[in-house]
Amino acid sequence: LPPAMRRLTRIPWLRTGRGVAWFFVFGEIDVRCHLAPRMENGREDLAFVTTYIERVHAFVGGLGATAATVVVPVPPSVDVLDHEAFPVAGSVQARLAAHRAVREQLIAAAALSRGGPFLRTLDLTEALADPAGLMRPEFTDDGCHTNDAGRIVVRREVAAHLH
Repeated sequence: LPPAMRRLTRIPWLRTGRGVAWFFVFGEIDVRCHLAPRMENGREDLAFVTTYIERVHAFVGGLGATAATVVVPVPPSVDVLDHEAFPVAGSVQARLAAHRAVREQLIAAAALSRGGPFLRTLDLTEALADPAGLMRPEFTDDGCHTNDAGRIVVRREVAAHLH
């Protein structure tokens, strides 16, 4: 994890882990910009997902927290704003395949973590996706971030997850 995240472990009230719900979000942009085109070309190994889970587990354990949640990326979208720094890369099919692969790997790796804090996953795919697995258009204005309607769904799912 980035040094800025590791510096958080020095903040006394965070070290107790009490009253803090830790959520770690593997981003849609990682799937769209980096992973989908690599998978499409057969060049990507998903071992990094397990490493990510191990680092989250160690970080949260270092804080003394008893649990944390790893959030599955939001589903991909057909209509994504193409930004110069974060271009739309890979076909829709490649982005769907990358999302499915990361989703499966995150859930499996979190379930295998042992000792220390309990890692859970929050998978918003079913709540945000249409039958094809793509983000429902009414939940996004730019194709990757939830809009007000999407945030209502996310808040509901997070609240249910925490109880």
